[in-house]
Amino acid sequence: ILGCTEIGLLIGEGDVDVPLFDTAALHARAAALASIGQA
Repeated sequence: ILGCTEIGLLIGEGDVDVPLFDTAALHARAAALASIGQA
């Protein structure tokens, strides 16, 4: 889990051997879905 929004700009999935979860993207998606009533 990338706990800082800027880390995703510096580290990509090809840079590490573990799955990455971009928290900024996850929060943005959740906010978008909530705004249209699909959360």
